[in-house]
Amino acid sequence: MKQFTYLLINLVVFLPVFLLSFDQKVGFWKKRRAAFAAIGAVAIPFLVWDVWFTAAKYWGFNTSYLGGLSIYNLPLEEILFFLTVPYASLFVFQVVQDYFPNEKIEKIGRPFIVVVGLVIFVGLLFGKGRMYPTLTGGLLFPSLLFAFWKNPRWLGHFALAWILLIIPFLLINGILTGSLIEKEVVWYHADHIIGFRIFTIPIEDLFYGMLLIFWNCFLFEEFKKWKPAKQVDHYKQSYKTHG
Repeated sequence: MKQFTYLLINLVVFLPVFLLSFDQKVGFWKKRRAAFAAIGAVAIPFLVWDVWFTAAKYWGFNTSYLGGLSIYNLPLEEILFFLTVPYASLFVFQVVQDYFPNEKIEKIGRPFIVVVGLVIFVGLLFGKGRMYPTLTGGLLFPSLLFAFWKNPRWLGHFALAWILLIIPFLLINGILTGSLIEKEVVWYHADHIIGFRIFTIPIEDLFYGMLLIFWNCFLFEEFKKWKPAKQVDHYKQSYKTHG
């Protein structure tokens, strides 16, 4: 049973949210094309990053908690992580949009970005020369600057969704990094992290997760604007008929 630990974590994250996806008010399953397109597009660079860091031994995996299947030295469970966690996060993001569709939520986006940006800046000062905080902060900081400049209407909803995701994040990532179990599922090379942890979680993981979810939310919103080919053809035909 121990070797299925990481797989079970993925299932616990994914299955309840998948079942809730069919809720009529949110209708998240109807947006599945946009969701899976975003998840796939973001997963590619993150998996390349993962392969690189694993090969360089900046982090690695405890085989005691793995089923044994791997691709490019990445456990299958780690690859599934980039499906299950973004899917659950996009669902929460969509729920926040549907249940809190007011202007007050929209106004918290930019202040949230400023606060997080300042924390990242401090983290970069402490993490100088360490690969994980330098790369994570170096990618998240310009991403948030881009969000601040573009200021999409959903930015406040992203901020609220992230706040709501903090507790499940601490629980799931805590288990992966050694909380509540004998040893960690994922380990980190001490020379490449700042060393400050929330329980057993390196502080860098918090911003790594935000980077992952931000770009999933951004692309999700972009892909939701796409019209299916049949719908576009219908509009063209309607224009020809009535134009």
